[in-house]
Amino acid sequence: MSKIKSLKYPISVAISALLVLVPLAPSWASINSWGNWNELENTLGFSGAGMVNADWEVDVETFEVDDTLDADEYFVSGTPIGSVFGANGPDENTNFLKVTAANSAILTVEFAAAVPAGSLGFAISDLDTDQVTVEATDLSGNPLSGEQIIGSATIVAFNYCDYPGSPCVDTAVPGITINAENVVAEGIESSTDGSTAWFRPNVAVKTIIFTFLNKDEPEFPSSARFWFAQSTPENNNPEENSLAKTGFDYTAPVSIFGFGIAIASAGAILYLRSRKT
Repeated sequence: MSKIKSLKYPISVAISALLVLVPLAPSWASINSWGNWNELENTLGFSGAGMVNADWEVDVETFEVDDTLDADEYFVSGTPIGSVFGANGPDENTNFLKVTAANSAILTVEFAAAVPAGSLGFAISDLDTDQVTVEATDLSGNPLSGEQIIGSATIVAFNYCDYPGSPCVDTAVPGITINAENVVAEGIESSTDGSTAWFRPNVAVKTIIFTFLNKDEPEFPSSARFWFAQSTPENNNPEENSLAKTGFDYTAPVSIFGFGIAIASAGAILYLRSRKT
């Protein structure tokens, strides 16, 4: 006669062991961070562990930090920069620096340490009748080439209003000129907040300098909006960063987790079916 034989270790212990052996992956929020501009301290901060903060200065007094995003000013996940660093709105905790000038302005952003290649993304929006020249240096102060400044950014010129889910409607994009030691982004159409150029340097970057030029008459001041995002070094693969925000790190051991489920299932069957004749 056959009879059921209980295993020495119940299945609950086996499952508990698997949960210990396969750690939970960190949430997406700990990997990507949109920068927050502090107008009082002139700092640019990121919330992710291991990310590099920056100091900034602008040579005009007509600037402001927008810390309550307007309803139509943010990047949805379908935009080129949003597909890498995630959507940044609608969210009142995300902000941008708005610089307004009658003629020109220079914004300098200097990081406390060099930000690794592929980990930094930044964008300039509201490029209608304005021109912005972007320069950058490495840790040693050497200038980056225009190609290095653009880096791994794809679809460099876009309009954040021209994507599914965007709360605004607009299609104008700026013109992009790549030079030996800078990139020039120039608006070609008036009155378009969503006209954007973005960059993702493919070498470590320490300092970025933006030279803003108002192409309108001086009696008509113009402005541009500056945004920064950062990811931890292990998350700087553009294809992997474009995955949906599921709450799991793309580096999670999926195969191990699946294998663990299989073991747990097998353990359950073994527990129920083990016999002694």
